[in-house]
Amino acid sequence: MATTYLPTRESQLLSFSQNMSDKLVADPAGFGLDAADATAYQATQQAFAAAYALLQVPETRTSPNVADKNTKKKALIDHTRSLVKIMQAWPDMTNFKRKELQITVPDVEPSPVPVPKTMPRITILSTLGRTVHFKVNDVDETRRGKPPEVAAAMIYRWIGENPPSDLGQWHFEGATTTAKQTLTVPADTPAGSQLAITALWVNNKMQPGPACQPVILNVAGGGVSKAA
Repeated sequence: MATTYLPTRESQLLSFSQNMSDKLVADPAGFGLDAADATAYQATQQAFAAAYALLQVPETRTSPNVADKNTKKKALIDHTRSLVKIMQAWPDMTNFKRKELQITVPDVEPSPVPVPKTMPRITILSTLGRTVHFKVNDVDETRRGKPPEVAAAMIYRWIGENPPSDLGQWHFEGATTTAKQTLTVPADTPAGSQLAITALWVNNKMQPGPACQPVILNVAGGGVSKAA
């Protein structure tokens, strides 16, 4: 269970844990716990609250008191996570109770994964013999990685004139999650042939977005070169 419900600021952690302590002490059974659990958590919360209060006064904001506060903060966080794990697994736990405690409410209906709407951009980095080094990245040059909804890029090649619009007729090179790629033209490809490379984004359900405009290269006698 994720623990992102825990506030990062200590002042917010103080109020969060105070609320949880009050709820548990008032009705421990209503959250799947017993009175001993609630009393123990209250003691842990009050210990952190007292240590935190000392640091709000300049005269008592000393290194030993800071260290003591950090120790009690860790104990509070660990205790909170332990109890929340128990409460989240309690069969009678409800989302209303979770909201009362300000803890994670499970996403029982995950948000739909959007189909990629943009196409990638292919940039040729270099050619060496029959090997092409290129990069597949977002058309948005300000973004270093893939778009948020993208899981991978699918790479395709076509050798010959007039690349078909149906990618099912292309040769599928593979899927990749990294930008820099290498493609080697088959050794039996006749010199003078045309090489086309295209790519498209897919989400984590393998639903594809639009394919980019193919990059065209020429297969010469000794290697590959950019088309004129």
